[in-house]
Amino acid sequence: MRIYTAGGEPTETFKPRAEVHRDGDWHATVHLWVINSSGELLFQKRSSHAELHPGLWDVSAAGHVVGDDSLEVSLERELLEELGVNASARDAAWLFTLQTQLHTESLHERVFQHIYLIHRDIDCGELRLQQDEVTAVAWHHHAMLMSLAEDPTGYVPRTEEYARLSAYLQATA
Repeated sequence: MRIYTAGGEPTETFKPRAEVHRDGDWHATVHLWVINSSGELLFQKRSSHAELHPGLWDVSAAGHVVGDDSLEVSLERELLEELGVNASARDAAWLFTLQTQLHTESLHERVFQHIYLIHRDIDCGELRLQQDEVTAVAWHHHAMLMSLAEDPTGYVPRTEEYARLSAYLQATA
């Protein structure tokens, strides 16, 4: 993975994921929220074997920016890998970037999370879920985001992301 400065600038340094997480290097991820024409967001349930937040509901598709990949290439890859959906990053709108940190006994995660939104009406039964990462998917109306920002029980605790996404969706509704 490419290492970033604390200010969000990419460097020419690359390290394996395990070393990045061990050393607490700044790196990048993409989060792609899928919203349908009914105003529902697609959530995925993380595998019980996931390194972070096993068994919790999460963003539609997400993942690390690997190697020298662009954010756009990473978006397309994660959506295809995790859900089996082939889409162009040109159809997704960048909303905001969050700078977050998480520390556990074995992990020092420092990441720039680039948040995107794409409009798609998808039949959950037609998705090809990446079995080792995603165990289920479900649609939930975006109005629930504010309650998740206050109490994310059962969901990955992305309180700032939920609040900002909710504000954006309310403003554009």
